[in-house]
Amino acid sequence: MTLFHRDGGEAIEFLYDNFISDFLVIVIQWIVQFINEYSIAIILATLLVRVIVLPLDLKSKRSMKQMAALGPEVENLKKALCE
Repeated sequence: MTLFHRDGGEAIEFLYDNFISDFLVIVIQWIVQFINEYSIAIILATLLVRVIVLPLDLKSKRSMKQMAALGPEVENLKKALCE
């Protein structure tokens, strides 16, 4: 697939020449082979990425809850050590 390339420097080149965008293009093209509709293929690819990233998201949310629970104890230690 040939993508339009503007002469915008390295920041723009990164969007076109990396393994993530190449992988997503391959996945979308593979889905389009079955359903012949790019809009639905993009939605399905988005859902696939969300499912793949879900374990990381859940772990991050658990970690944030644990840090929020430790917040008052950290504040007490700061007060005790600063005095």
